[in-house]
Amino acid sequence: MSIAISELLIKNKILISIQLVLAFIIVVLWSYGDRLIDVHTKIEMTKLLLVQLIGTLIILCIILFVVCLDFLSKIKEQKNEYRRIHISEWRRMVQEISNAHNGSDKPVSYLLERYEAYYSLKPRLSQKTISEIAHNRTVIVGSTIDAALELIIQEIGRIEKEWGLI
Repeated sequence: MSIAISELLIKNKILISIQLVLAFIIVVLWSYGDRLIDVHTKIEMTKLLLVQLIGTLIILCIILFVVCLDFLSKIKEQKNEYRRIHISEWRRMVQEISNAHNGSDKPVSYLLERYEAYYSLKPRLSQKTISEIAHNRTVIVGSTIDAALELIIQEIGRIEKEWGLI
């Protein structure tokens, strides 16, 4: 939890404690002060008690709201970090396969299947890319990288954009 939220919680815990003590004092006086307190004063004390309790509830709601916002922002941050790690792994995999594929007679699909990262990428690939990987029919003239790998690079870029990382 961030320092600002921790400080907010500490300050509000103190405020809530004070409010609850005041509410307790009002209840005790109201209950046991029959001889000392007239009816008009009891009505005023009851109003004060209600204000104290409503204030305490409002502060508790605000604290809960702030804590939830902090929690949700941390979840989003962790999710984006997890996604960045995937993107990095997929790009590293493509680079390694591209290096291994130069001068190799093994198909790209064979090399891809050797990488664990491919299995986390495959469900996110388009049908066109999966088909190209399976059949490996396209050749890009003048390119040093296999057509299937080029499509995978484009798909990684599309996924990264979909995830809002770029």
